Amino acid sequence: MNKKAIQELALEILIGAVVFIIVLGISTQANAELAKKQTKEICRASIIKVETFKEAASGIAKSAINCPMQYVTVKKKDNENAAKRKIANIMEDAWAVTNKGESRTFQERLWQGGTVHCLLYARIDFEKNFPLAKSNFEQFSSWLTANEPIGSPTSYFEYMSYNGKRAFAIIGGDEQNLESVDYIDPSKSYYVIYWASMKDEDIIRVANLRENLNDLITLIQSEDNKKIPVIMAVPENLIGSVGCDSFLN
Repeated sequence: MNKKAIQELALEILIGAVVFIIVLGISTQANAELAKKQTKEICRASIIKVETFKEAASGIAKSAINCPMQYVTVKKKDNENAAKRKIANIMEDAWAVTNKGESRTFQERLWQGGTVHCLLYARIDFEKNFPLAKSNFEQFSSWLTANEPIGSPTSYFEYMSYNGKRAFAIIGGDEQNLESVDYIDPSKSYYVIYWASMKDEDIIRVANLRENLNDLITLIQSEDNKKIPVIMAVPENLIGSVGCDSFLN
């Protein structure tokens, strides 16, 4: 084999290797996205199954929800918009799997126990040396209002609503003085939880979320006396202070 033929063969091998690596990367990413989607649908289906079974066999036994916690990493390479979208997407997913506040019988007190129920849906971590600051994530609800999930005509804010009222909160403050804030602090890890109170008096557990959570408290204490659940993004150090006494998963 002459020198030119060897060079051509080496070039073909190199091109083939590059194409293989690109295809493998795309395939791996596609498989990861498919796995996430499947996990989400399994969670949603398990909730429907529990609701259906409970209607048929009320009070027989506590049934399991198949909703393993999701893990989201906001990476250094993510720009501001991409970072916000990662956070918004996982909050939206938590609202979607629980049927946007309409799925309730699967978590009644006699069935699941406790009076404040939480579904620990996801954990959000920021990659070490993440370049953006808290100031980049201020007025987060405005971003949620101005943006929508890919392929959806409805904004994140509108989607995470119940009867036109906001149905999500970002928690800040400290263990003794929780408050509703409108920013994400990338120096902290967050949990995304579905939070629901089973009795009127349980709202005292979050009474210290101060006046700026009034709309959310009004939503939870709805006219039909159903305690509408909400999605909360809670810093890791505050997860023990939001009043959960029964985890659904």
